[in-house]
Amino acid sequence: MIFSKATLVFALFCIVHLSPATANTAQEIVKQLHIPTGFSLSIYADNVPNARSLALGDNGIVFVGSGCEGKVYALQDKDQDGIAEQHYIITENLIMPNSVAYKDGSLYVAEIGVVYKVSYQGKS
Repeated sequence: MIFSKATLVFALFCIVHLSPATANTAQEIVKQLHIPTGFSLSIYADNVPNARSLALGDNGIVFVGSGCEGKVYALQDKDQDGIAEQHYIITENLIMPNSVAYKDGSLYVAEIGVVYKVSYQGKS
């Protein structure tokens, strides 16, 4: 069986980066980070495996591309306490969704070699 160089690089990337951080691990990382005076740091969401890129949409929705996970998530902090309590999968089975952008009611998602436009006409 012959694999392309890109396939092998993708497989190695996924193996190395698919170890999801637990909440305790994420909290420990936050404690070790140094930030400038006047800034604060907290965890907005820790239930998005392999999060790689973000876009801010309408109504405070944060869209997240998940790299090797192959999904795009929508996160929302309805009660505005700084923690996303709503978590939706927008699309899945993508190949490395490595970039997301939001403009004029549409979400643009880039995977390897393709850019998708996702529109939603439902309720917010």
